[in-house]
Amino acid sequence: MHYLVDHFLTTKNWQRFEEEIGGQREISVHAPSYVWPLLLAGLFKSSPGHLLALLPSVDEADKLQDDLSVFLEESKMVYFPPRENLPSEELSPHRETSGNRNKVLYRLRSEEKLLALTSARAVMDRLPSPQDGVYFPLSIKEGDQIPMEEIVDKLNSFDYKRTERTLERGDYSVRGGIVDVFGVTSEYPCRVELFGDVVESIRSFSPATQRSRGRLKEVEIFSCREILGQSGKVKLFDEEGYFHGIERFLPLFHQQTSTLFAYPGDDLDDGSTVVFIELVEIRRKFQEDYDLTVDLQRHKDPNQMDLLLSSILAPEELTRAFSGRKLYLSSFPKKLPSRKTVSLQAWPQQSFGGDLEKFTSAVRDDLDKGQKIIISLKTPGRAERIREVLGDENVSFHFLPQEVDLDKVRAPIIEVTSLSEGFVLPEGEISVYTEKGIFGQVMRVPRLRRISEGVPLARLSDIKKGDYVVHLNHGIGKYGGLVQREIDGIRRDYFLLEYDRGDRLYVPASQIQMIQAYVGEEEPTIHRLGSVRWSQIKRRVKSSVRELARELLSLYAAREQLEGFAFPQDTVWQRELEDTFPYEETPDQLRAIEDVKKDMEKPKPMDRLICGDVGYGKTEVALRAAFKAVTAGKQVLFLVPTTVLTRTSSW
Repeated sequence: MHYLVDHFLTTKNWQRFEEEIGGQREISVHAPSYVWPLLLAGLFKSSPGHLLALLPSVDEADKLQDDLSVFLEESKMVYFPPRENLPSEELSPHRETSGNRNKVLYRLRSEEKLLALTSARAVMDRLPSPQDGVYFPLSIKEGDQIPMEEIVDKLNSFDYKRTERTLERGDYSVRGGIVDVFGVTSEYPCRVELFGDVVESIRSFSPATQRSRGRLKEVEIFSCREILGQSGKVKLFDEEGYFHGIERFLPLFHQQTSTLFAYPGDDLDDGSTVVFIELVEIRRKFQEDYDLTVDLQRHKDPNQMDLLLSSILAPEELTRAFSGRKLYLSSFPKKLPSRKTVSLQAWPQQSFGGDLEKFTSAVRDDLDKGQKIIISLKTPGRAERIREVLGDENVSFHFLPQEVDLDKVRAPIIEVTSLSEGFVLPEGEISVYTEKGIFGQVMRVPRLRRISEGVPLARLSDIKKGDYVVHLNHGIGKYGGLVQREIDGIRRDYFLLEYDRGDRLYVPASQIQMIQAYVGEEEPTIHRLGSVRWSQIKRRVKSSVRELARELLSLYAAREQLEGFAFPQDTVWQRELEDTFPYEETPDQLRAIEDVKKDMEKPKPMDRLICGDVGYGKTEVALRAAFKAVTAGKQVLFLVPTTVLTRTSSW
């Protein structure tokens, strides 16, 4: 809906709002929460510099980010996460968390204009001064002249761990003129090949297969740490290097500390703005975390209280820490600071509770008033349903991604987006309808973090000493742990596998893909190294697999000759049933539903298995298929393994 922001900036509502806020240094703004995403997008687009939005909690920041992504390009938005631990705990944040925080700081200093979201907890920890440049990444480009030693030294200063194989974020390995490194903010590791001191090529690769995924022109590698460790400052660092909880010693490593507010530029001339969203709640949450931090330190080691207090922001400094333009935004006028308040007029979207006739009537009324109408649905299925409804009522519409000019379009625009709540800007301007208002409350599916592919035996933590394992060439043995051995003057890590009669096998850590965890209910018999037993077992298994394959080929060839019942396409009743489900479908659910329906509509016997964890929506897929069968005049039989499930599966 980027087009909607551009149109919003031309409306009388916005022009009046912008005129009232003028060039004031501190502004209090009253606006209902459902219009915050559009308002922030408008403020960002009209601002000459960065916009930093501070919210009370991580959940609120996450929800606002989802809605803002509808109005702005994701490349223009960043999220500054909090550390997972309190400042007084002797723990360091996760390596990826520190990497992502450094990346945000770097982008705020190196790019002209970003919209950054963060929470009250995230701004409590003091940071090195921007001038210290701790956030700067190691940047490597094809053709760069950079010695191997310089790359390794930089990775060590970033607290990356040197390993035999690069499998996890924060790992790196060196072989000849090749450096493999898995950046803590990267989806995949990269392989840097040098010819002498010249970077010849950079490729991303799969950590599981070690195969190349494509060539890169440049790679940026961010530090796992948010401070620059220096010798002679802290005795423990001199003895052990980086240690857990080192962040609390920030004032000892850096003469000058700063806060997040300094990174967008905390001067009026920089053109940046900080938006405090629900300041009363921000102060409350900040005070809670501050008090808990101080109480914990008082009980642990009161002698280090001064050091702790110099490493965090005090509650009374929260709004004073930024000297640039500040905007206080709230949906409750009484919770705003006592100064002139500017209001943005907006009304909530009408709720229809699935009454599509009433919804169509409201759309007609808005058209008569000259409103620009946008209908935002979360799934293609719901969008198709609204297209049918409007089409049946002879209401013309535009279905994006068609190119449209909102200033010239009078018909409603239907678009698939994740916008959670609709709103109305009065005076014949904008009406936005969302799935929640049209069909009723839609349960939000939590956004899952994308996880990169793993390796066959996921990690050493997957097996314990004494567990049974299977070596692909030598059979079943017991895992004896990770040991180090020196061969030809080089110490390497090996997996120790123990076999029958005291036989031992040392498997290099680089051959982890040769080992698998044993899966079976009964305790297995351990094999003996060099015996023919494992080879015989593999031969018998291969023979059984071939026999099973022959049977399956014969079975499916016979099934292919059979003729089944082709169910008709979805009816209106089918769509109305599906509209009643309270949860937003996941992409995997939508794909499974579509595949099942395609199978049912073919004149062939159906043979499909739907797999998924408990609570992941398999029943919703089955219910759609069952209803489709019933409306075609067929009976449906549900088979479940237990009596309890027969009761819980009753509708």
